[in-house]
Amino acid sequence: MSKGISKGASPLRWLAPALGMGLLALISYTQATGPRRPAPDALAANQPAAARDGQTLAAVSPDGRQLASVAADGRIELRDLAEGYMPGAPLEQPGASATGLAYSLDGKWLAALLDTGQIGLFDTATGLALKVLDAPEGAAGLLAFSPDSRWLASGGQAGRIALWEAASGEPRGTLDGSSAVLGLAFSGDSARLVSVNAEGQAVVWDLATSAAAAVLDGLAAVPQ
Repeated sequence: MSKGISKGASPLRWLAPALGMGLLALISYTQATGPRRPAPDALAANQPAAARDGQTLAAVSPDGRQLASVAADGRIELRDLAEGYMPGAPLEQPGASATGLAYSLDGKWLAALLDTGQIGLFDTATGLALKVLDAPEGAAGLLAFSPDSRWLASGGQAGRIALWEAASGEPRGTLDGSSAVLGLAFSGDSARLVSVNAEGQAVVWDLATSAAAAVLDGLAAVPQ
């Protein structure tokens, strides 16, 4: 991996022009002072944040019109926020319960982390399950779509990150980190992916080479 940023440099100043505001929100979360708190299911500013309330998990579509939430039976309910009703039957993958949600930035797809270690990809307009993606061992966890909605990434407790082409569901390789993935954010041009790990590092991955282009060390208050 590439060397970290020099001790005297401001990490936010270095990362801002390279990766945009989505990453700054991610890094700012990990640099928060005070007591540590559980990490939310989605940290990237370029995707709707998922929120837990007991056994409830929900995400709002990028246009703010639709709410996806996980029911007690593990199925996913889509609701029209303007009208307050559920236009169709709950989304489900037989034999599996959803444990995490993320919308694509164009709002066409909803990715659901399943308790089987797989990822379900749903069409938000029809409610149909388009694909079930098999995540490599240790890569099922946080979900993030790229800003152009081309790529879907998942990072897990083992430090591995899996990538798929969202439209086809074809796997596009894995990135092997050193510890649990606590946050994911794509750059604005969708060419790089940043992961924050349990060691207090932000790793900038070049998706063209699948290599770590840079490592930022010393993030404070990384959530556990």
